[in-house]
Amino acid sequence: MHEYTSRYHRRLQQSLIAVLLLLTLLFYLGKERSTVVAAELPLPDIPIDVLPLPKTIQNKKPPRPSRPAVAEIDEEPEIAEDVDIERLFSGEIDTEAAPPPDEEAETFLPYSKAPVLVKRVVPVYPPMAKRLGVSGTVYLKIFVNKKGRVEKAEVIKSNPMLERAAIEAVMKFEFQPALQRDRKVGVWISIPVRFVLK
Repeated sequence: MHEYTSRYHRRLQQSLIAVLLLLTLLFYLGKERSTVVAAELPLPDIPIDVLPLPKTIQNKKPPRPSRPAVAEIDEEPEIAEDVDIERLFSGEIDTEAAPPPDEEAETFLPYSKAPVLVKRVVPVYPPMAKRLGVSGTVYLKIFVNKKGRVEKAEVIKSNPMLERAAIEAVMKFEFQPALQRDRKVGVWISIPVRFVLK
């Protein structure tokens, strides 16, 4: 085995030396050939038309915006004379001055377990929509009460031809109520109702 590898190395060295000698010989032979310089080539006489360039218009920079005014801070805030400070801290609350309760505040009620659909009612495809070939999805926001019944349904996004059928079907849905720490609670959820032509 050792003899085989030593023969291989000798042949490799001989081949490399032969290649280097051949490349050196080709380099010196190629150097003797005459090379044509580009400056010695005759140039054709082609007339070149010089077109005048239009003047460039330099746009002026817009003026710098003015510095914002710094607000002055009063050291002693003014208190309106009609405010009775003693009454504010006495615990009396004027209920007439309180703002009306916000209906949107009840849209999110926290829960640990979401309501589970128990009874699904297939919506009746509106005959007019069926004849016209209208299909699509109606997205509804529904309020599921503590008993698992749908109390309210509001349209989020829909096709007007399919809205009524979707709401009528969803109002008949029954759910296992949502739970908040093992206590049944009413919650708002969103639900899609798909209308597909067959």
